[in-house]
Amino acid sequence: MMILLLIGFLIAAQAATPSCNPSNLLEKADVPNPNYCPFVWATDLSAPRGIAIATNNDLLVVEARLAQVTVLWDANGDGISGVGERAILAQHAGLNHGIAIDAVNGMLYASNQTDVFRWPYEAGQRANLGPSQHVITNIPCCYHVTRSLQISADLKLYVQSGSGSNVDPDPSHSEIRRVMISSLSGTPTDWNSMQLVGTGLRNEVGIRFDSDGNLWGVENGVDNLNDPEFGSNIHKDNPCEELNLFKTATNDIGYFYGYPYCWSEGVIEGGLGPGTQWLMPHFQAPYSNAWCQNPANVVVPTYCFPAHNAPLDIIFGSLTATNAARSAYVSFHGSFNRDIPAGYNVRQITWDSAGNIAATVVLKYDSVKAYAPGWIRPVSLGWISTPFGLSLMISSDASNQIIGLAYQG
Repeated sequence: MMILLLIGFLIAAQAATPSCNPSNLLEKADVPNPNYCPFVWATDLSAPRGIAIATNNDLLVVEARLAQVTVLWDANGDGISGVGERAILAQHAGLNHGIAIDAVNGMLYASNQTDVFRWPYEAGQRANLGPSQHVITNIPCCYHVTRSLQISADLKLYVQSGSGSNVDPDPSHSEIRRVMISSLSGTPTDWNSMQLVGTGLRNEVGIRFDSDGNLWGVENGVDNLNDPEFGSNIHKDNPCEELNLFKTATNDIGYFYGYPYCWSEGVIEGGLGPGTQWLMPHFQAPYSNAWCQNPANVVVPTYCFPAHNAPLDIIFGSLTATNAARSAYVSFHGSFNRDIPAGYNVRQITWDSAGNIAATVVLKYDSVKAYAPGWIRPVSLGWISTPFGLSLMISSDASNQIIGLAYQG
């Protein structure tokens, strides 16, 4: 009987152990589902931020501290991109986050706080691409300095700009604009001449297209929110961080998403529910709670994440076999001034057939240990194939790593 019990215990223990056990498992990581396998794919980078994946499975990342784009690969198939498996592709003063690949026309795009640049690039190139071409100029600056980039299926370049202060009275800084790539030439295109996609977006760092061609974004809300209507200091749980679906603008006016005149309710006593729009204190007529809550004025968020989690990217797809109508992952950089730190995780977002959204943490860092040496702060996301199967790649600028997350169900 004792032997049978022991055999049963060993079988149960084996079933609970992830089948993915690389030698480079990520320490300090917490994966609520034991079938998820977090591993360290690359180390010793310099503030890795935006990620783009080439068609040959190479990973391109912006190293913000060095103002350069680095290409990484895994030639020997050991699940690690080592020191000899990377090269500098592009350099320009101020490159800090934004990156996109135009595989159709053979171009690499990257941005600094005021401009966008490009280089001729084909998948598999692993040497310096040489001088840049200046293609977009005069992006509003500063305060928020990252300028995220995405390219649509019809070859429009989308560029994001964040607000000029915490509560910036000028909403023209808080926008997404687009331009036909075919119109970009030797003379830089002025930001103000580009088509307006959306405005009133405080800092929509993460923007991405789904498989149907819809543009989505994740937005960072204001800090230190004080609203006398709700008892003054309510910043711990407000405003919510937003998931936004961008409507197709039929003209150059674009749609308005609330900032700075309105803030999105997170969790608050006496509120009307997450996502409800309220007047930002100190703004006056014609703005009001009623104005903010009028859908003719403000597009409300599709979903609300907890306050101060700082979402920085969204990517569509799924590591798991799921019957969800749609699936995506969102990276949360984490709070910097919340009494109890929050964020520092990656969540899977799923939609059911009725459009209801659920968010589940798939990888997290113990927030009690936030700000400790080597702490993980997820930034950008990308898909590549690794020895552990399809893997979600996650840049972490605080730990100078590229982290992989695989699923071995």
